[in-house]
Amino acid sequence: MPENNYSLGQIHLPENKSLTGVLQGLSLLLSILVFIFGIGTLFFSSSIGLVIILISLALLFEGIFGILFSLVVVFMGALFTSGYILLYTKQINFNIGFSFLMIGLGLLLPRLRFLGRFHLTQLFAFVILIINSMVILESLYLQSLSIRVVIPYTPLFLAITFVASCLAIILRWPARGFMSMFTTDSISSAYAFDSLLVNVITIFIVGYIVSVLLRAGMLASYESIAVLAILLIVFAIVFAWINIRLLYRFELERFVMREELKAHNIKLQLGNEDLVSKAKGLQEKNNECVDKLDNREKYMEAIEKYE
Repeated sequence: MPENNYSLGQIHLPENKSLTGVLQGLSLLLSILVFIFGIGTLFFSSSIGLVIILISLALLFEGIFGILFSLVVVFMGALFTSGYILLYTKQINFNIGFSFLMIGLGLLLPRLRFLGRFHLTQLFAFVILIINSMVILESLYLQSLSIRVVIPYTPLFLAITFVASCLAIILRWPARGFMSMFTTDSISSAYAFDSLLVNVITIFIVGYIVSVLLRAGMLASYESIAVLAILLIVFAIVFAWINIRLLYRFELERFVMREELKAHNIKLQLGNEDLVSKAKGLQEKNNECVDKLDNREKYMEAIEKYE
């Protein structure tokens, strides 16, 4: 077999234009929502509200303005983290500053030119997304249990703002970085994206069901952990079966396509053989005509000699 002059790492599948367009539109809506949150926060804390507005502007603008807004967010995040701007207790102030700092870096890095910048951007956004999602879920679950909510690591409205900002960053460049594996125009990407959405939504619902059972007094704390583990196992098995069914359908389509290609190749082969045989027949006829012309010329030369 001839050696390939390329590697699979140099080949990139095209992106799913319709999906990336929807995700970028969702990122735009989240950016506008973050801007509205920033306007509302100005009445409670002008410094935090200003940083939130700058985050939304960095998401909405490109070019030099996007870089400037991102740099200011990074600078303000560093000030909050170091304690130069102290609004809450030291621990809460540090968490807010750390979130601002990582979000600012996530907004700045895509504007730079180096390999892997989108992977770092989405990684920073993912870390802050996980931390603040824990705050939101903890608050929701404690509210469902009618337990007095103590101030978490981050105030709830800020946690929601950080989650919206991180989602806007991750969806802002959906065809780059880690997200590109979910948005290519391929069966595997569609399967992975659907599985991701289903798992995120289902696990959240399972946790809420367990919290409701705790509130109703049907489970103790240790029993709730066991029920949560069992429910996750059951849902994992169900999802695995559903996914296998989906993959089976894709594999069946691939099998049918492969058999159709085989039949098509056989037809092409037969067609080529027919063309070759016809070409040979034409060549033989051409040779006969050439021989006849040669004989006719020789015959005419003989007649001319006798004349």
